Amino acid sequence: MALKGIQNIDLESAGSATEVTKTQLDTLVTNSTLVPGTLYKIGVHPELYNDGVTNLTTILIRAATTNKLELQGHGLFYTPKYSQPDANMGIWTATGVVYATGNKTAWGGYMWNNLTGAVGSATNRKTLDATNWAKLPFTTTDYNLAVDTIHYEYSSDNIVMREDAIGNVVFASSIHNTAMQGGYGLTAISAFQWGNKPTGLYTSGTFNNKIYDSFFEGINLKGVINNNELREWCTFVGNTVAKDGEFTFNIVENRCTIQNNTIGTLTGITDNFLYFYSTINTNTLGASSYGIRHNRLYSQSTMNSNTFIAGVSAAGLRQNTLDIVSSINSNTMNFASTIYMNSLTSSTINSNVMSSISTGQNAYIYKNTLSDAAINSNQINGTIAGNMPGITGNSLKGSNFSGAHLFPATISNNNLQGDSRVEGNTLRNSTIQNLLTLADVKGFDLNNFVLDFSNIILSTSLLNAKADANSLEYIFSKTFVGGTGGGSVGEISIPHMPVPIGFFFEEVLVRVDTTLVETANANFNLGMSIDGYSTGLGGATGDVGTLNTNVITKYILGTSGYTRASVLQRIYLEVGGASVTSGAVTIIVRLAKIS
Repeated sequence: MALKGIQNIDLESAGSATEVTKTQLDTLVTNSTLVPGTLYKIGVHPELYNDGVTNLTTILIRAATTNKLELQGHGLFYTPKYSQPDANMGIWTATGVVYATGNKTAWGGYMWNNLTGAVGSATNRKTLDATNWAKLPFTTTDYNLAVDTIHYEYSSDNIVMREDAIGNVVFASSIHNTAMQGGYGLTAISAFQWGNKPTGLYTSGTFNNKIYDSFFEGINLKGVINNNELREWCTFVGNTVAKDGEFTFNIVENRCTIQNNTIGTLTGITDNFLYFYSTINTNTLGASSYGIRHNRLYSQSTMNSNTFIAGVSAAGLRQNTLDIVSSINSNTMNFASTIYMNSLTSSTINSNVMSSISTGQNAYIYKNTLSDAAINSNQINGTIAGNMPGITGNSLKGSNFSGAHLFPATISNNNLQGDSRVEGNTLRNSTIQNLLTLADVKGFDLNNFVLDFSNIILSTSLLNAKADANSLEYIFSKTFVGGTGGGSVGEISIPHMPVPIGFFFEEVLVRVDTTLVETANANFNLGMSIDGYSTGLGGATGDVGTLNTNVITKYILGTSGYTRASVLQRIYLEVGGASVTSGAVTIIVRLAKIS
């Protein structure tokens, strides 16, 4: 029986076709001497496949006019003979398989013959090493021959669509082909795993996938890869991507999801484009996975609820770009998993749980760039002695760190600009160090903490701090306007500056930057919120008139008669006696602790 394509074209028709080379075809088109309705047989698109003997793909296509071909035709394609009973489906694998000289295996869309009896190695996603493996040329002995429907774009000499008999359709424009071929040596059509036909319902294989001008990259996947469509409202759901497989370079648009996938060793969810409410979620990434990285998410897209069982330095959520209310959230990450070098605009990294579960394997939120964005409510656990994971080396503009729980961990070497903040975080046995900031650092719940702000950049109207184990220094400025919280009698609004348990006021310096104007005899009380409102300045030492006269006033309080913080507190400032209607001061408070 003749082999038929899905449009009832068979190989007998190929025998009666007019065979021309691509150069001869160009002459026929230029001279308008094509015969309308005639079936032509041509070798085209040299970049698509190359078996080592020929790099041309034979197509059958009819002339529409004297100088134009029809768009749709058929291609003669050779696909590897996959072995469905084999757990690896006849696909080369580096472990668990013993190869003998003369054994054949599939890799990169080609069949290979073993030369040495050694397992060898994969040079890349489409090539095995030449020492141990030889690529087999296209013959019906080693390959299955298929006649698939194609679209051929004559102007670019590109096959831009291929559709097989088991429901797979891949569209790839010539522009996309050029970009992918230049960057990765593959196109969406040549990278797709054609010919891996399932032997029964729900068995392994690649079928019923619809790929529209994207990059599925499925040549060496193992498992069930079926019923996927990457376009508007699309999904890549419930797939098993086994060891050495890839799910990469996809364009996932308009409410699309990549979810509920199991990603094995040396695999990942990488280089995807997600637009408009799209998600990468609820995936499980196994030991030594490459993680979720190099993805671009736009317009309220998310990476959420993924579980990273274990990893290497390459694992985690890495080098992704999120824009317009997108988020990385609610992921569970263990063993050296990181949220690393992501770029967020108007987006968030929040509610992730990260743990270090082996000595020297730390969990980090590291070197991310945020603009009008936030890193908040993440929990970072350092469960092994000597580990110090944390939030480090990030750059924030108009953004904030908040609500983090670090046990133990570090917030360090971050660059905060504009209206950025570090606030409301809980630290246990943790470190804050080397913040470069033009913003607020406030609202911490600290327990057994260490502050090391040795490289801090100070700015007015800011809370900045410098500390070692037994001392803590705060610098802040205040402009008075006479209103509630800003100069009227009562509490004055200032940054939230913690006073740890056991610390007392050792020294206070007040500099009058702009002369203070009072409605009557006013004074400042400066102290601790619970143990004493005037433990630093009181009715006499904080007298507004005296402060104006001195311009710079320094009080050494010493250790006699001091009041220590009985619980974690904050610095408190109030105006007593009368209101202060204008003026500005800078205050330096030094706290000390007796060991």
